[in-house]
Amino acid sequence: MTRTKRLINILQGLVMIVLAGYLVLFPTESLPLVLGLIGLGMTLNGIRSLTYYFSMAKHMVGGKTLLYRGIIFLDVGILTSSLADAPSRSLIIYIAAVCIFTGLVAILRAREEKTGGSRRWKWRLIYGLIYILIAAAVLYCGFAWDLPEIAVDAYALGLIWSATGRIASAFRRTAIVYIQ
Repeated sequence: MTRTKRLINILQGLVMIVLAGYLVLFPTESLPLVLGLIGLGMTLNGIRSLTYYFSMAKHMVGGKTLLYRGIIFLDVGILTSSLADAPSRSLIIYIAAVCIFTGLVAILRAREEKTGGSRRWKWRLIYGLIYILIAAAVLYCGFAWDLPEIAVDAYALGLIWSATGRIASAFRRTAIVYIQ
């Protein structure tokens, strides 16, 4: 990783931490902001995947997967952006769905690592179970107690987790492989 890329990763991580701090301090005002961030992120990810598909991946093995992923992300991003008038219910559902998906992927990776003989599978399993418990808490508190702010807190927690991972990866040494 170049120095410029490391600096960009650090700055992006710091911006994410500041944004998470704002979300925690003002949770009720942040509901439309979080929904807008999710919609914008999914829409941009979909456009990026579609652009990559039509420019390069059309003739690659597995290129259609990028096409399908781009279409799904673009559709979900536009749908999320259109639900801005009812941010509390849709935000609860989106945050819970993202947490459940992340937890299930982590559990499946833990299962794969266990069959591969890795010792890290226990931590990945615990990580996945914690994400599923967070999703259950978001659903329960959001719908039973009518507290959509818990979804904003869960989103802020995920932002902090992602920001610390981004900053840590900027300081991690990377090997350069030369092929002769």
